[in-house]
Amino acid sequence: MEVKVIFKNEEKAGLGIPLPAGTFRIYQKDEESLEFVGEDRIDHTSRNEEVKITVGKAFDLVGERRVVEQKKISQRSERQVIEIELRNNKEKEDVTILVEESFYYRDWQIEESSYPFTKKDIRNVEFSIPVKADTKTILRYTVLYSW
Repeated sequence: MEVKVIFKNEEKAGLGIPLPAGTFRIYQKDEESLEFVGEDRIDHTSRNEEVKITVGKAFDLVGERRVVEQKKISQRSERQVIEIELRNNKEKEDVTILVEESFYYRDWQIEESSYPFTKKDIRNVEFSIPVKADTKTILRYTVLYSW
């Protein structure tokens, strides 16, 4: 799983100015000093736009996706039930995992979901899933495809 830092380039986040393209470095303060977390390149980003920085891979967060049910409804439709098991193997840190799913059929509709989602565009949806330290959480949703 990729670890990303996502924020809006706005004044209340401490920015709100145009950001030039280049290397963006992330540091985290510990008890004594600043610790380098990671870096990524960003494009020119105007104020009030979203910035996504990929800082690396998480070895202690695991996601496994599987289709648990698949049924043809008609000649032009199919229903799938998807489960995604998210495991947070960190000992003390709760996390929120952003699950991004892409659908390649032209028409799709999520009929049920164990967590709220955001439809990003015609093909993509996002789920924001909180997972407590040293536990697992199951995201389960039903999607109807038609063509």
